[in-house]
Amino acid sequence: MRIVDPDGGEGEDWVLGADSYYWDPNIHDESQALVAGVGYVGKTLGNVMTHFKDNRNLLDWFRGTTPSINYSSFYKSEFSPLISDILISSNYNIFFIAKTV
Repeated sequence: MRIVDPDGGEGEDWVLGADSYYWDPNIHDESQALVAGVGYVGKTLGNVMTHFKDNRNLLDWFRGTTPSINYSSFYKSEFSPLISDILISSNYNIFFIAKTV
């Protein structure tokens, strides 16, 4: 799968670190991201895709480069340790239709 929305479209905040996009439960707006030294992207994975498309260079466009998205922090916050370890070690992008409660 190329596009994953682990939060089911809910308002979880995605940021851009040094080498990948990731979900951060402690960042909720641009000012918090600035203090943390990361770039604020938005509330949904759709914002990540838009940010990536708007900021990639021409060479990346020709290569068909896709964004590097790290789901580890999301998996660890939403699933039991055993399940999150399986998801992280499997390196698969899982498509979540709805956020589990």
